[in-house]
Amino acid sequence: MCCGCSSSTDLHLNQYLFDGDIVDRGGHALEILLLLLALKRDDESCVHILRGNHEDDAQTCSTYGFRNEIQSKFGQAGGDAAIMKTCIYQVFPHLPLAAVVSDAHGQFSLCVVHGGIPVGCPGQLRRRASARRALAAEPSPAHSPAQPLEKTRAG
Repeated sequence: MCCGCSSSTDLHLNQYLFDGDIVDRGGHALEILLLLLALKRDDESCVHILRGNHEDDAQTCSTYGFRNEIQSKFGQAGGDAAIMKTCIYQVFPHLPLAAVVSDAHGQFSLCVVHGGIPVGCPGQLRRRASARRALAAEPSPAHSPAQPLEKTRAG
């Protein structure tokens, strides 16, 4: 049992959450990715791997070194063919973008996401403008929550 369980009847005591950017972090990213996937295979309820911005398309992997690592280990064909395509099209898309983490008693929980948002992501400017509009429309503390904002402004 890889997660610290002493018997099959024990609850899974240890939960491991990896918050993205597994690749592009040095010369052993492939080995680390394979180790995490093997741990996930052995006990999928204990090992959780989120997708970061580096577990993205070929452009990100090329820019930050994962493709170079694969090419140095397996030659040009490894970096441009089977290994990269497997990671980019069959492994990374199956990694979740977020996880909800709760305490053992379910009294609180929080959402965990990787913080690396790619610059120039399609729709990014729209999201910023939408967020600004939402903040501008928020009622000030002087407004009553029971009173619609539109009525308050008109009155």
